[in-house]
Order: sequence, then C-alpha cells, then structure tokens
Amino acid sequence: MTKQKESVTFVSNNYWTLYKFRYDVIQFLIDKGYLINLIAGKDGYEHKFKNRLIKKFFIPIDKRGINIFKEIKTFTSL
Repeated sequence: MTKQKESVTFVSNNYWTLYKFRYDVIQFLIDKGYLINLIAGKDGYEHKFKNRLIKKFFIPIDKRGINIFKEIKTFTSL
C-alpha cells in the first residue's frame, strides 16, 4: 500500500495574486513533496503554474465581493 501525498490548497480571487504573492511558498511546498491545489478565477496568469504537482480549479469569484448572493454562489462552488 502506497502512502498518498499530502496536499495544500490556496484560494484567491485570481491567479495573478497567487503568482505575485504566493509563488515562492508554492514552490517551497512542491520541493517538500506536497501536491498543490489552486482555486481562483481565470485571469490569464493560470498558465504560469505548469508543474505537474499543481492542480488548477476555476470558480466564478466576484472581484469586489459585496453582493451576498454572489458570495454564497462562490462559497457553494468551493
């Protein structure tokens, strides 16, 4: 029986934020053997994450985040 690798999930409203502010942490965790899940809205920066240990998920996230109904939709998507 093989041991499943542990994973870490990052959630943001866009991939630009993950790339600019979390890229070093993501690379560090990959080097330590973790699988990475990224959840964010599509914005063109998702192509910067090419490592095979990274799974990308896309959900509709309102960038302003003040409409309660849109926030509930985002929460249920997660």
